[in-house]
Amino acid sequence: MRSNKTNSIPKQLEHKLAELDDTLSFVAGSLESILGGDAGHLRRLAGELRNLICESSQLEGLLWRLMQDVVHGAHDAVDLHKIGNVDRTNPLSQELSVCFAPLFMPGHGSPQRQVLQYSLRKLIKSHEAVYINGCGITHEQLISRFANQMGVPHAAEDIGVNLAALNAIKIGGKSPLEKVLFFDGVLTLIVGERLLTTAAEQLGYIRHRASNQARIDSILQKAPVVTTPLIVPGIPQNNNRDEGAMVFQFVIPKGFQAGDLASFDAFRSGSQSVVVRLERDGSLSFQATNLFCDFYSFSGLKPDLAGGYVNFVLSWNIPDITIGVNGAELIKTVLRERKQS
Repeated sequence: MRSNKTNSIPKQLEHKLAELDDTLSFVAGSLESILGGDAGHLRRLAGELRNLICESSQLEGLLWRLMQDVVHGAHDAVDLHKIGNVDRTNPLSQELSVCFAPLFMPGHGSPQRQVLQYSLRKLIKSHEAVYINGCGITHEQLISRFANQMGVPHAAEDIGVNLAALNAIKIGGKSPLEKVLFFDGVLTLIVGERLLTTAAEQLGYIRHRASNQARIDSILQKAPVVTTPLIVPGIPQNNNRDEGAMVFQFVIPKGFQAGDLASFDAFRSGSQSVVVRLERDGSLSFQATNLFCDFYSFSGLKPDLAGGYVNFVLSWNIPDITIGVNGAELIKTVLRERKQS
């Protein structure tokens, strides 16, 4: 039934709402295509997100501009697990090569992190999606740089140094850029759909596209739970580095029980890699390639999985190697031989 409020909507506002309606449908389509294995849609997704939630040429993103116009009941609050930005004053951050700080939907993040309500706009503008080579890059900066340098319709040939470095890294078999852009797309879709619903209820806006809510539910159901590292500091640049550390936090998959097997393709960059496995007997094993030697492996660690997460620390000051899990130093060993490549 058409609302009698429709004619009271200023034409300019109605056109902007229709543009949001169209763009959110495109975002949902890109997310569905990415879930289907077509990573090429990241380019389109980045362009759509840039228009919706990023400031460009001193013009705020469409979603945020509409938030100011549709004020009765519209909000950008989202419930998330979140970790903060890198503390530059902490001495441990001085040798930090790269740090990822993903956002997680309730129940998908570390139980150590309380689920709280955040403003999506503030997160996009101030939360660092990644810290690399001494530079913190917010979600807004990452989306804009990706869209400007790699997106459509004008893909630039010259990819920035930081984007190139990020593309060379694989977390759980995927580029961290894909993980950031995908989840930012999901959150934008949720908040945008809420705004359109509010505009329909409060202003009488008549949508010309179907609601995206069912698509959102399907995307959230199909999206893989992130069980890959949140933090990867101290990545060595070659296998001759005598001192370094890598820290990972894994979220145990829901329903994981004794007898199950979980493999985390934790980190890959060029010839360097770390693979961590939860074995069927509940023990933890790992393999490291080209970090401080050609190949190093260890097995038989017995972490406490009751908390739903595993904090895994691998540090070395050759010949000493230390392995810690969930705050306990489990193994301290000596590297007896190191081949030089």
